[in-house]
Amino acid sequence: ATGVSPIGVTLPCGTGKVYTSDEGANRMTVIDAGTGSPLRSIDMGPLPHHLMASRNGKRIYVAEFGHNQVGVIDTELDARVDGLIASPLANARTHAVWVTRNGAYLYATNSRANRAEIGDVAKLNLRTGERCNTMVGADPSEILVTGDSRSAYVSVRRENKVKELDVTGEC
Repeated sequence: ATGVSPIGVTLPCGTGKVYTSDEGANRMTVIDAGTGSPLRSIDMGPLPHHLMASRNGKRIYVAEFGHNQVGVIDTELDARVDGLIASPLANARTHAVWVTRNGAYLYATNSRANRAEIGDVAKLNLRTGERCNTMVGADPSEILVTGDSRSAYVSVRRENKVKELDVTGEC
């Protein structure tokens, strides 16, 4: 059992735990991967959505679609330890996240409360906290970054396109 409307699920490396983002309950559920038993829940910001664990399994990054933030979960504490601003715009809605293999950067797609408005992709430096946002089109949804961290692919719903971004620079 999870909270209401689970949407994301991950099994971080080395944890032995499954995490779900329960959008309708504004929380995450932690499940023992061996037994399937719920262990606890973690309160989140509004509408926790797509999520991704860091390669080492120590952090989970959760897009919070009810506002412009990414929740950060510590998998040892099973607690939300931070909230990263993914867009400077108050009407932004963070939809999906991607962490680079080396753990240096987090990318997040941000649509708007009015999804016909132009949205952006955030590039957050997880070591320095610096953030840069690039406008990509109306209603960006998912993102993935190539293994060499040179390109990112973003699905843009209202344009029926996947856009390729060069992510080698600061922005």
